[in-house]
Amino acid sequence: MTEADKRIAAKEFAEEWKDRGDEKQDTQVFWITLLQNVFDVENTAKRVKFEYPIKSETTKFIDAYINETKVLIEQKGKDIDLTKKYRQSDGAMLTAFGQARRYAGGLPHDMNPRWIVVCNFQEFHIHNMEHPNDKPEIVYLADMEKENWRLNFLVNQEDENIKKETEVSIEAGRLVGVLYNALLKQYMNPDDPETLKNLNILCVRLV
Repeated sequence: MTEADKRIAAKEFAEEWKDRGDEKQDTQVFWITLLQNVFDVENTAKRVKFEYPIKSETTKFIDAYINETKVLIEQKGKDIDLTKKYRQSDGAMLTAFGQARRYAGGLPHDMNPRWIVVCNFQEFHIHNMEHPNDKPEIVYLADMEKENWRLNFLVNQEDENIKKETEVSIEAGRLVGVLYNALLKQYMNPDDPETLKNLNILCVRLV
């Protein structure tokens, strides 16, 4: 799948799931479709564990777990605020992330999640479990066409590039390089050290 194909698939996925999303009925279809159609994953149903049981005083179920990349997914309905605390069956008040962390504590050591994703079909809140107290990175379904690369960690354990700022920085660097070369041609003495110094200062200020 080329990057162009991926963007088209991501756009179609976002349009399909706009204003949709029932936690009980749609979770498995949503994630299987995302992984198959956008990330070109084969045998998705076999590679993702849905309703994975966690036993404590009572049996709880992880909505989805991707073993290859150690991703734990806590899925909520489309109208659920992922930052709000909700009362659990034992009376505890937890956010979706807090609930997911509780589930993670019941997993075997070799299944400790590298990432926890909480999702309400419209937003993906990505928690890097190497820095679990940091604010999550957020990817919006509506931006999937342009930002699907931020979810590559779902299928590639080597890809940890989820920060939106990275893409912006790369593009800014490219544009500044083009601008630098164009301005340099306008100087009478482009090889003069003072010219290069002044141009560097100008580009830094522009950035």
